[in-house]
Amino acid sequence: MRMNLRRGFSMVELLVALVAGLIIVGTATTLYVSIIRANATSVQLSALNLGMQSLLDVMERDIRRAGYFANASLNLSRDANGNPVIAPTDRTAMFSLMASAGSSTTTWQDMQRISVAAPLYDCILLRYDANDDGSIAGTDEIMGYRFKSTELGLEFRQWATVATQLTTPSQCNDDTGWNNISQDGQVRLTSVTFAITPAAGFSVPTGQRTITISMVGRSQQKPALSLTLQRQVRMRNDQY
Repeated sequence: MRMNLRRGFSMVELLVALVAGLIIVGTATTLYVSIIRANATSVQLSALNLGMQSLLDVMERDIRRAGYFANASLNLSRDANGNPVIAPTDRTAMFSLMASAGSSTTTWQDMQRISVAAPLYDCILLRYDANDDGSIAGTDEIMGYRFKSTELGLEFRQWATVATQLTTPSQCNDDTGWNNISQDGQVRLTSVTFAITPAAGFSVPTGQRTITISMVGRSQQKPALSLTLQRQVRMRNDQY
């Protein structure tokens, strides 16, 4: 009579199988955690990009309209040399830039009259005839944007009259009336600058210049995550 002998796993075999299983589980866990972290970073980057793009969209709409007023098309007519055929009918329908908002050192330039290479500005004042009545007046038509380094954000302000907006260059430094519009819990701005192209003269053949907005921001949830964006805006109503 032959007996069937059944053997189980030895202790060594069990230990080897256990170690192999732990390695597989550990690798899978590490991969899963990496995917979750990558997804979280992707979501945070998307939120940062969306927030910064939204701020650029807001500024672009106003910059693109800057200088417009009733019958503005007449002021865009140029002769063969690119000079205005007639003088602008409303010299208040312009746009201004300022450097170093919030500091004692300022550079005030009206974009209509810049004739030398300009620095990067961090404050822009805008005016346009929103209701097409041929005049520039009211908070819907006179506004400004500035970057305040101490606030790490983009600020917005409106004025009732052009005279009030342009009383002194310190309007960009005066904290009264400015409101931070970038505090959405997602974006922390570290830099916003405005540059004119070309810095001197006018563009050929349109005679219109371009404002380049550069913006650098960080995620509030993950400060190590940063993003740099640029937006070029043609000033369609440029009266240079």
